[in-house]
Amino acid sequence: MVDAAIALFGTTSTSPERRELRAGPVTAIFEDGGLRWIKFAGTEVLRAVSFLIRDSAWGTANPQISNLRIDQQEEQFSVHFDVRCRTKDGAIDWRGEIEGALDGRIRFSAVARPEQDFLTCRTGFVVLHPLEGVASRPVTVGYVDGTSEQSSFPEFIAPYQNFKNIRSLTIELPPGISATCMMEGDAWEMEDHRNWTDASFKTYVRLLEWGFPYVVKAGDELRQSVTLTFSGAARGSRAAALPRQPYPVTLRQDGPDQWKMPRIGLSLPRGRLNEAQSVAELIRQVRPAFLHCRLDPSAGEGSELLTRYRDTAALIGSPMALEITVSNGKEPRAELEGVARALERANIEPEAVVAVPAKPLLQMNPVGEADRAAIARIPEAARGVFSNVLVGGGVFGFFAELNRNMPPAAPLDFVTHLTSALVHHSDDDSVMETLSTIEAVIKSASMLSGGKPHWLGPANIGLDDNPYGPATPNPDNGRYTMARMDPRQRGVFAAAWSLGYIAAAARAGVERLIMGAPAGELGIAYASTEYDQPYFDHMPDAAVYPLYHVLREASRAAGAPGLGIVPDDPQRIAALAYGGEGGLVLWAANLTASPQTVVLPEGFSGGGIRMLDQESFAEAVGDPGYFQRDDDPPAGSSIALKPYAVMRVRAIISGGSRPV
Repeated sequence: MVDAAIALFGTTSTSPERRELRAGPVTAIFEDGGLRWIKFAGTEVLRAVSFLIRDSAWGTANPQISNLRIDQQEEQFSVHFDVRCRTKDGAIDWRGEIEGALDGRIRFSAVARPEQDFLTCRTGFVVLHPLEGVASRPVTVGYVDGTSEQSSFPEFIAPYQNFKNIRSLTIELPPGISATCMMEGDAWEMEDHRNWTDASFKTYVRLLEWGFPYVVKAGDELRQSVTLTFSGAARGSRAAALPRQPYPVTLRQDGPDQWKMPRIGLSLPRGRLNEAQSVAELIRQVRPAFLHCRLDPSAGEGSELLTRYRDTAALIGSPMALEITVSNGKEPRAELEGVARALERANIEPEAVVAVPAKPLLQMNPVGEADRAAIARIPEAARGVFSNVLVGGGVFGFFAELNRNMPPAAPLDFVTHLTSALVHHSDDDSVMETLSTIEAVIKSASMLSGGKPHWLGPANIGLDDNPYGPATPNPDNGRYTMARMDPRQRGVFAAAWSLGYIAAAARAGVERLIMGAPAGELGIAYASTEYDQPYFDHMPDAAVYPLYHVLREASRAAGAPGLGIVPDDPQRIAALAYGGEGGLVLWAANLTASPQTVVLPEGFSGGGIRMLDQESFAEAVGDPGYFQRDDDPPAGSSIALKPYAVMRVRAIISGGSRPV
């Protein structure tokens, strides 16, 4: 029997303990030294309030909590604790106090004092507003100079800070209740967290324009606080009771039908070509539409690396899409012509070429016309050199970088950028919450590019590459921000997340999706590596990770017409449906750590079912053809899904591809 934690998450590393807190009409979850999901009478007001320590590469330190004391009375509470945070740049201690009053008032204060000079990109409070009920809605902003203004949260993703020098934010909660978040101890600003596929608007301490990383001097004391209060019809309200069992999630015909399943490609990391070749036969069965390869001429990469890419692609049987890092901003054409000659020497005809600016050109907040001009010259140069293939452009970075550095789109056939679910948070819930941002990212990218096709990716839980610095090491198979290797890639968890990502991207109109790699940190099949892979390291035969099956089936469905079947609670269940030839394939994934019940669409009937969960894990990872078979059809319209389970249901549909 496989350990449940290994089957679900690829590791026995545990998640932090949670404790529910109540203060009058307000509930919150205390976890890892911060507050999560602060709700007023059941309505989410804040996604999180946390005092975070970020190192010089923007990695977030995991807090080590001691002396924790929680006093929960009937309708109020107090929490006191000490924290030590260690980063690659040093360590810092801080003390936290949280008070919850009968009227729902919550005050969270922190005092930090380093024993030695401490290098950091941010040390202080971060306040997250959720997207639902907030995006494009009004907000009253109070400033540090005592003034205020009426404004709104953006609908499309804002490239830069929404507001600066903030002291307070007030939003309206239905019905007739105002929530004010007061932030003291420094100046604050807000950014649109969807730039990094985080499901929130983030208000954080200290303005980025003041510079980073910066040093907190030894012995200096940082005192900050966040206070949440309510007014209006708040008096007399009570906290919503939590249901003993979650209600079933119903799948409905309620979404857009005018989309097709995207073509899915895999990354071919330059450092994992040996591993990729060792699993080539398994990957051939996936039928990836293309293999995404990177080349950096400024690092001396040329014909030798291209030849290795070519040989690996030949084993897998897929064409190459080459991403070229352009460092010569003044003469990009000369650099690209050198790549074209190297491709000719290696006898490679790529299906597509993507030219992106190198890290030094692509700053988080570009300043000066030189960088902007360099970025603008790249698309035209790429089109001039590679006239007979698809030419893409975009950024070596997240949507934030594309949003701030969009190249001229006219010469391009498509635009692209990467995503990762680990940029700011690494817990299981935050990773799943990133799925709710994909539609906004795609719509905002389309607005920037004038409707150019979107090739999204590499898109993974782990960080394919960090445009801000080195990836966070993960020697103990833990959950870390900015990490390339995340153990959940090997578990059922990643299969559920990937199904949710494909569903969101497909419905939003993505043309191609780059997800996963043959093997390695972002792999979909097992190959021995320098890091431990529990369970897989001891399997006698070839093995695949659970998400292999999701990508294999989705890749083979490229171009299939999509159906607008959506869940009535997308926070708990992801759904994907496509059809053709008189049939329908319906997928559903449990995005939570709790069992859920899914109700099939009205009129749905017939067909077999296949389940991927912790119980079927051992069989599925040992059998690449696991999803080529179906079990007996469901007995009724309600189907139970275990934590993070992925389900596929086939149906025979009369009269076309819609359910009857």
